[in-house]
Amino acid sequence: MEYECSRTDGTDGSGIAALQGQDGRSLYLLTFLTGGFALIAGSGLVVSGDAAATATHILAHESSFWLGFAADLLVTACYIVVTALFYELFKPVNRTLSLLAAFFSLVGCAIGAASGLFRLAPLTVLGGAPYLSVFKADQLQALAFMFLKLHAQASNISLVFFGFYCLLIGYLAFRSTFLPRILGVLMAVGGLGWLTFLSPPLAKSLYPLHSGSRHPRGRSTDGMAPRDGRERSTVDRTGQSSGAMAIVATMHS
Repeated sequence: MEYECSRTDGTDGSGIAALQGQDGRSLYLLTFLTGGFALIAGSGLVVSGDAAATATHILAHESSFWLGFAADLLVTACYIVVTALFYELFKPVNRTLSLLAAFFSLVGCAIGAASGLFRLAPLTVLGGAPYLSVFKADQLQALAFMFLKLHAQASNISLVFFGFYCLLIGYLAFRSTFLPRILGVLMAVGGLGWLTFLSPPLAKSLYPLHSGSRHPRGRSTDGMAPRDGRERSTVDRTGQSSGAMAIVATMHS
């Protein structure tokens, strides 16, 4: 089925054409696959509530820790381009809202990328540099664990921005004449879900897999487990990429 875009500003559908190009499809696939890799790289390194065990795991699997970080950065880079493509796609529907959506997405990406500094900090703290000899081993382990918690909290903040992004993209998709409205509804519902992170207690109650006693990527008994924030941000971008791929597939069907 072909969905035609009814444009009132005289544009020729270049946004759709860009999405239909091979480069666009390859980008979505790369984002999806890299996000999946980021979810499994370094699995089980962080143990909730146990700074010593976490430090031991990180040092024993430092390469996996680095691979996970690199995959997260690649996902972020890809999603910045995805954001640009979606801006062009939905600009004819409502230029202001499409620009606002892009702003929210880019801010979320920026916060996610900046939070990577907190994720890398444990490698420096646990690296055994001479200037760190003034600290005891348990102090360094606690400090490394604290940086992971800060990374989780920063990632949760980025999810709020991605929530606004999904909500706006969902509205634009619903209002468009070239996409099935159900895609817009599903995207908006997903955005509302991520907006629950405006209230951490509410998000914790709604997402027990992220804050309960068991987590798909490791043991977790603490709602603020360091691993949770990083995984949620990666799942969020990967999930949005899945939605983007569904839109592309629909336009090609």
